[in-house]
Amino acid sequence: MRIIIASLVLGPLLLIGGTAADAGTSVFPIESAPVKIAARADSSADREGFVQRARERTAEWQQKLQILNDKAAANGSAAGTAAEEDLHKAWIKIEAASHRLEDASDEEWQDAKTAFETASHELADTWHRRYPADK
Repeated sequence: MRIIIASLVLGPLLLIGGTAADAGTSVFPIESAPVKIAARADSSADREGFVQRARERTAEWQQKLQILNDKAAANGSAAGTAAEEDLHKAWIKIEAASHRLEDASDEEWQDAKTAFETASHELADTWHRRYPADK
């Protein structure tokens, strides 16, 4: 009977005392906070750098497409060939992906980044099919 009472009293105390150590958790979780904050700062800097490069790449494509449109207008040719329509569709995708990149939450970031990279490659591929000599 004494063993049962001792088990009932001491058992939960032993379980409570061993839970944090057994689970591998720290009683003082604040120790890891600087590491997490530094990791967030690094990923934030990486993210901002990627967004800046994406802005620059989008601006370059916008300039290329504007020059193309200006040349077509100067030559009196009507826009609307299949290749030009493909370029226009690819431009719309990269522009939308660029805006999504700017507005992405932390949870959406990786998908937005992938969507931008995909749209950027599609636009480059479309351009090089139309203008193989122009890299």
